[in-house]
Amino acid sequence: MPYSPTSIPEDNDFAAMLEAYIEVAQPKQGELLQGTIVEISAEGILVDLGLKREGLVPVSDLERAEKSKEQYEVGSEIEVIVTVHGYGAKNPVLSVYQALQHQSWSDAEKLLSSGDIVTGTVESFNRGGIIVTYLDLPGFVPASHVVGISRGIAEAKRREYLENMVGKDISVKVIEVDRQRHRLVLSQRAAQRSIRAEQKDELIAELYEGQVLNGTIINVRDFGAFVDLGAADGLVHVSELAWQQVDHPKNIVQPGDEVEVMVIKIDRKRQRIGLSIKQLLPSPWDSAGERLTPGQDIVGQVTRVLDFGAFIDLGEGLEGLLHSSQIPEEGGPDIIVGSELNVRVVSLDVQRHRVSLSLHEWLTDQESRRSDNEKNISPTDGLIDPDSNHQESTDSTDDNSVETDDLVKGGDEHDEGDN
Repeated sequence: MPYSPTSIPEDNDFAAMLEAYIEVAQPKQGELLQGTIVEISAEGILVDLGLKREGLVPVSDLERAEKSKEQYEVGSEIEVIVTVHGYGAKNPVLSVYQALQHQSWSDAEKLLSSGDIVTGTVESFNRGGIIVTYLDLPGFVPASHVVGISRGIAEAKRREYLENMVGKDISVKVIEVDRQRHRLVLSQRAAQRSIRAEQKDELIAELYEGQVLNGTIINVRDFGAFVDLGAADGLVHVSELAWQQVDHPKNIVQPGDEVEVMVIKIDRKRQRIGLSIKQLLPSPWDSAGERLTPGQDIVGQVTRVLDFGAFIDLGEGLEGLLHSSQIPEEGGPDIIVGSELNVRVVSLDVQRHRVSLSLHEWLTDQESRRSDNEKNISPTDGLIDPDSNHQESTDSTDDNSVETDDLVKGGDEHDEGDN
């Protein structure tokens, strides 16, 4: 094939090629671009996108983004999103507002991954929760994720609480991001848990046994009461609520009570704090020696019955043990919880907080029976005094002598008769 040089295009062909180039270079709608401000006018901000075409950010878009022309300068860079790509002589229409939102969504997605806590302003509320503005995005905090809204709260109180939050800044955590649906869900409770976890680590690191703190009772269970210490919760076991026997913690404390507690145990590995209320109360054992003495008789009430004995409430926070060895198998009083017994103090150990008891009523009865038996016993029972025993022995000896003499006489008479 013979060589054929490329022909020079005519004017119409050149115009078509230029139009094709411009058409290819058009920015896409929704595309995020970085441009340079070339002019600021009454219409808005003219931006060079580096695509041989300049785009315009209308004043209305600036107002929507709560921006003003005075905040920008010619020559500075600006991030925009293309909303209308433009045709022919028409410039592409750009948006600063959407660019800011795009960045906000990107930041929200990063926060979802990192779990970081941020601060937002409560703009409004509805029955379902509150609307919090964060990074120019409206985020929704469901009522179940609002601190202070508990399950079963009255509707009027719920509405009042949510309404009072409007205008306040609160700490929140991003728990859901859906850019396509424009859905941003936040949680105040999750943020609070994270904050408290950090504060709890700090608190536990600084705690020491014997430390006295102020707190609030937040929950009462069968085994004890939980106390809010501000950055962490601690447990007052039922045995540490009072010096006396406690049937149930609710008889001593109620949720909402302000209490003073002493730290008695710290488990830093499991992040558990053991507290005591009774350690800050006067100990009844300090004056136990003045109230009780060995041999003393006292009336007490049975509080617990176990295999090895029964615990007896002696009043004023003192409790003694009636050991099973002191309880008769038959003939003794009924040992049941709540019954009153007449007991005798056998021993008192103030240092070890122990009182040993015996059944005074049963012992007295046994002693009385023994005394009566001694009075009614006859000499033949062998339970007589030494003098009587001696006299009986003398009389017996005399009788035996008489019997012997008679036998001797009888023998003599027999011998004589034979002769």
